[in-house]
Amino acid sequence: MSNKKRESESLINISLGDKNLKIENIKDNNNSNVKDVNENNEIIIGVENSNKEKNSKVNENSKNLILNFLKQFVLLRVYITAISAYFAIILVDILNYVIQYMLIKNNKNNSNTEAIVNEMKKNILFVIIFGNIISPIIEELICRRLIFYFINKWSKLLAYLISSFIFAFGHFGFSLITLIKEFNNFPLYFITGVIYAYAYDYEGYILASIYAHILINFTSFFLTFFVGI
Repeated sequence: MSNKKRESESLINISLGDKNLKIENIKDNNNSNVKDVNENNEIIIGVENSNKEKNSKVNENSKNLILNFLKQFVLLRVYITAISAYFAIILVDILNYVIQYMLIKNNKNNSNTEAIVNEMKKNILFVIIFGNIISPIIEELICRRLIFYFINKWSKLLAYLISSFIFAFGHFGFSLITLIKEFNNFPLYFITGVIYAYAYDYEGYILASIYAHILINFTSFFLTFFVGI
């Protein structure tokens, strides 16, 4: 066997005891070649080394994932979708306000909003950074990129329903008692979740729903802090 050939192969030794065998170039199911029998009556099997090919494929896939992730930051349509989703949620929010507080005159508390207002009084910087930036990113990655993405492989309808329900339920602290007491707020959160899911599903880029979510949270923060709504 040539030295060059040996360098491209990894060797596996199999002991045969006292039997003298001479086996050459026999291929098994794993594409391994039985090369020779050495002085100690051991069969030397040469396994073709494909590590370089595997590594190159892995590197290529990694590069594609990174490029695909970075691509969404420069796509104009991602920003258009995010802004469209933002205004759709604003419209839903206005309709909810008209129905809840002007027509039905429902003045029930919203524990989620109260918790945010109380936190703003303690640490407004925390609310700005975590509540308006970090929290939307985490929620979108979990509800849309994780839950919606995987359920959508089997059923798009279930993906919308389940991811939006979990998103809405989270705004009640995942408390069934709180949800029942404040169920009047559930439709708004649920529909908002559906719109975020649609933004992600329509575009195929999670950045669309993340941008929309961040814009909505900053708008809510502005209205609560500066206007008092």
